Amino acid sequence: MVGTPLHCPRLIERDAELGALVRFAAAAAGGTPSIVFVSGEAGMGKTRLLDELRAQLQRRAAVAAVACPAFAPASLGPIYSLLDALAPEPASADPPSGNRSPEAGQFQVFARLLDGLRAAAARKPVVATIDDAHWADTATLEFLKFAARALVDERLMLVVAYRSEDVGTSAGLERVVAQIARSPLARSVTLQALSGEGVAEFIEATVGDAAPPDAPSLRRVRERCEGNPLFVEELLKSALESGTRSGLLRGDRVEVRPLAPAKTSNRPPRGRGVRDRKTATKAR
Repeated sequence: MVGTPLHCPRLIERDAELGALVRFAAAAAGGTPSIVFVSGEAGMGKTRLLDELRAQLQRRAAVAAVACPAFAPASLGPIYSLLDALAPEPASADPPSGNRSPEAGQFQVFARLLDGLRAAAARKPVVATIDDAHWADTATLEFLKFAARALVDERLMLVVAYRSEDVGTSAGLERVVAQIARSPLARSVTLQALSGEGVAEFIEATVGDAAPPDAPSLRRVRERCEGNPLFVEELLKSALESGTRSGLLRGDRVEVRPLAPAKTSNRPPRGRGVRDRKTATKAR
């Protein structure tokens, strides 16, 4: 019986995507900031890709990560959390006093938050990742638009990951992505399903079995998991817990549980395919 979730020990068919993110980070470290959108269906490995990126860059950059909560998100919570991780004393983002319009007050808040990120990037190149952006609050999305217009030569890369199937149901994410895509700072990475060869490699790396599945068995697994890494892991776990891997490969009934919302938290604020405009890398 498998008492803990199965975990593939290495990334499979994600070298191009990870390599692109590392190149974008290197460009940011040289003074070419970017906002990178990482998209893909649930279970395609967006979070794992961001984990690998931060692991590779933690000695060369200041890295910070936050995930948007599924329920009751705090306004600008992800941005405040990034500042908390990056700056010992984040700049206050309280709007200035006086008779100002809500729009002017929001502009001042965004400017002060961006100043906090700029201060962190002045000390060391910054790579900040925002996961589960399909659950992001409206103010956080508007801040990203503001940053896309205001960043010039800061050593900063913002990576924003979201489920592609949920983009149309979020608080304006589809519109914000489309608007930022017109900025010279915009980059994108799209995670595609694993190929048949990728599924085979994923299974062997996860299970550690020296004998590879035969082609018909592998084809049945791929048809059922649709090249989704998380579903491959769930299928393998169910099969192993039932005491047989052969049942999975024969095509016996195995339950794949639906994804549940991530259990993340965002405290309120204090007091509160790979492509850019010129190049494209198609994910395998």
